[in-house]
Amino acid sequence: MKLPDFEILSLTTVGVHLDPRKAKTRRSNKSHWVVDYEINFFSGDFEGHSILDSMTFPAKDGYFLCAKPGQTLQMLLPFRCYRLHLATRDPELKKALDSLPSFAHHPEMPRILELCKKACHVDQRSTLNAKFELYSYITTVLTLLLRQYPDAIVAAKEGNVRRHEQALLDANTYLQNHCDEDIDLEQLAKDSGLHPTYFQKLFTAAFGGSPNQKLAYYRVIRARNLLHDDNRPISEIARLCGFSYQSYFTRVFKQYTNQTPSQYRQSLRKRRTETPKL
Repeated sequence: MKLPDFEILSLTTVGVHLDPRKAKTRRSNKSHWVVDYEINFFSGDFEGHSILDSMTFPAKDGYFLCAKPGQTLQMLLPFRCYRLHLATRDPELKKALDSLPSFAHHPEMPRILELCKKACHVDQRSTLNAKFELYSYITTVLTLLLRQYPDAIVAAKEGNVRRHEQALLDANTYLQNHCDEDIDLEQLAKDSGLHPTYFQKLFTAAFGGSPNQKLAYYRVIRARNLLHDDNRPISEIARLCGFSYQSYFTRVFKQYTNQTPSQYRQSLRKRRTETPKL
């Protein structure tokens, strides 16, 4: 079996309680084949999110984000992840990595995170065997990652996403700007020029979540901002963010932040009282 040809430019941790390691390797002279990929493996639901080519993705447990050559990536804290930055001149590996969705859940993420943790503890500068060990861990990570997504299916899906990219971006922006309103998602699909079922599939492929999930996420972001700066009752904040029932608001808010709105507000007040004044 042919092993993939790649170089680990760096393997770092963000928010994970490990000493960050950074592995540097020398670039190949065949620069026309060498392209960079940054893959972030999230290990917890946090308030942070990432912006990849103007598309916003939450930092969610069990998900990964893949930035491909030429894509603009901005990461906004806080979140926890293992960040793998690699380069390859292998056309087969490049094709496989290009076929990855930009953001998706992976059922074997616990194993991937454990392999990343082991790789972070390898000091590949010490011995050649250590470097082989490091590359063995990352090769297994790539194998687990890539075997989940058959190239033809994902390529076709992403091709359709690119074909309707502007309509999907406009729909996502509308959800973000009108998240406090009662939105008819079926009408939103029709306004995008797509059948509602097809719209759901393409939207989920593009943004890593259904229109309903993204709408809930944007409502939680708005609620979190109000909890920061507003002393109004939580029931009123729920209404201002488009939630009909406070119980549903509490359940969704906890799903995205691991805290109820009351707990979140209390943690904010505690932080303010504990922050020393200059």
